[in-house]
Amino acid sequence: MSVTKTTNKIHFEDLDPLRFENLISCMVYRMAGRWQTIYPFGQKGIDDGIDIGAIELLENGKERTHHFQCKRYTKLSKAQLRKIIDDYLDKNYVIPDKYTLVTACDLSKKNIEDFQTYAISKGFKAVDIWTGTFIETKLYAEHHDLLFAYFGISLVKQRNDAIASLRRNISLKHKMRKDFIKPINEINIERTRKFQYPYEKFIYQEILIRSIDDTTYPNAELQKGHYGFQKAEIYDFYYNGLVVFAYTYTQDIVVEEYKSDKKGKAVRAAALGHIPYNNIIDYDLSGDEIYQHPHVFCDCANGNSPYEFIKYAQRTETGYRILNDDVIIEVK
Repeated sequence: MSVTKTTNKIHFEDLDPLRFENLISCMVYRMAGRWQTIYPFGQKGIDDGIDIGAIELLENGKERTHHFQCKRYTKLSKAQLRKIIDDYLDKNYVIPDKYTLVTACDLSKKNIEDFQTYAISKGFKAVDIWTGTFIETKLYAEHHDLLFAYFGISLVKQRNDAIASLRRNISLKHKMRKDFIKPINEINIERTRKFQYPYEKFIYQEILIRSIDDTTYPNAELQKGHYGFQKAEIYDFYYNGLVVFAYTYTQDIVVEEYKSDKKGKAVRAAALGHIPYNNIIDYDLSGDEIYQHPHVFCDCANGNSPYEFIKYAQRTETGYRILNDDVIIEVK
């Protein structure tokens, strides 16, 4: 299974109420349009339900009034949403051309539609809602400086890290192919093509995969499920790293027989572990006195495993046939 990098959801509710209003004021100020004036009423402490007021100057010379109301809540029910409208009307006699409710939480489609329908029935002309997800999306897409100023999230650093990682992986790829693959004149091209054994082009048959966090080598016994260090036979390179015959070497797999009855058929299949360049920290070709084959040091953060994913391959008379995931019924 491939592992993807994720970013934690921004907790807008952790901001001080005035800081939350400041953030929204900055976003409103930068909105497309020609603001004639913007009033951050909430900063004064008496807002009558209007945290931010703005007047937009339209192309035809007319003015359009906007009111933004900020609710830094972790959740809002249907009843609470309606009460927001009722409270607003109790405090204000003039309804703006457009009213926008800004919430720190997310809302269901049903509650959003009910809120808008209820507001329109009370005389509002145009109603919009900014949910937490909407605000977060806008920040990541358009306001990187606000992300850093209010939450300390630097996309510049993330981008630079991604560029550095890419360059490092490309360099490692070329270095490993030079160090691990035989010179072209030493490869039996005819046999490699005929039998389709990609590992024949490698200088080394085995490697020792070692976790950078392991402190048990060489004393711990190699056993199933132990990823501190493990022997592995090289199979091939793939687009993102190195492929090895993973521990355990073979497993019983139940696959479809490609018949109309779709009954399963048990076969023996090799487990091919795919180690991405990101997880390969470094390697030592000379090994040591205990294990003289190359040592490949890996970050095993993916469930104590160095592998990005595992594929299964059935050995045939002409080599190995990779089994597609959709034909595998069971891995025993």
